[in-house]
Amino acid sequence: MKRKIIRALIVSLSMLSLLFQPITAQEKSKEELFIEKIAPFAQELARENDLYASIMIAQACQESGFGTSSLSQEPTNNLFGVKGLYNGQGKTFTTKEDDGEGGLYEIKSTFRAYPSYLESLVDYATVVLKKPIYYGAWKSNTNSYQQATKHLTGLYASDTKYFERLDNLIERFQLTKYDKETGTLVLPMPVIQTVAKTEVTKNEIICSEKGISEFERNNTKVLRDVYLSKK
Repeated sequence: MKRKIIRALIVSLSMLSLLFQPITAQEKSKEELFIEKIAPFAQELARENDLYASIMIAQACQESGFGTSSLSQEPTNNLFGVKGLYNGQGKTFTTKEDDGEGGLYEIKSTFRAYPSYLESLVDYATVVLKKPIYYGAWKSNTNSYQQATKHLTGLYASDTKYFERLDNLIERFQLTKYDKETGTLVLPMPVIQTVAKTEVTKNEIICSEKGISEFERNNTKVLRDVYLSKK
């Protein structure tokens, strides 16, 4: 009988201790954790390549569903929905495209497959957005990130409300803080990596034929000494 009373007291005390525990900071959401994972690299890449880190992060969130889409998982690790091949590697998916008037239709496309998120981030910053058609999204050619997101709408994505989606993400997660200049990255488990030159696409060949020789040279630019935490 005494043992039962003692056990009841212990249970009661345990419940009271839980009730009066100090309130701790709310755990971070999966969305916030995803942003924190890619933000330092996006920030450094954007700084080196005349881009908005806020847009780069917002696009990764939008295109990959905060890293939950099939395309962003192994073995493709494609954060930005970039089509084509990467060093000969790609995978075909069925996607929905905007017809320019708000209507959707399905289409099968091959998307680049990357070894890791790092290659996806570097390819986006140093190759994809270096194409002349995206000049209006470069930081030096705009006065705000809003101008850049509007330029990407209809070019990078067929979604007629693409700029609204990106702007909402930037505001919701206060991503403009990553557009500020920072010092050297100091991250845990540093892994120095370089990224191989991406396979030349038809669009790049067209640009080269038009005499944009500097464009071809930009394709080989990589971010060296970048630190990447293991996935």
